[in-house]
Amino acid sequence: MLKVTEKTLSFGMKYLSMLRFFYVKKGRRNDKCLNHYLKKKISPLQ
Repeated sequence: MLKVTEKTLSFGMKYLSMLRFFYVKKGRRNDKCLNHYLKKKISPLQ
């Protein structure tokens, strides 16, 4: 198992916010694509 330290946690949060910023910057069109992609990825698991 990977030991989660405060350092890695803060890095993960930074990474996620960076991704969100990137997608928001790219525009709403990509947001829709991303949602579609996530739904496609998640739906088989349900």
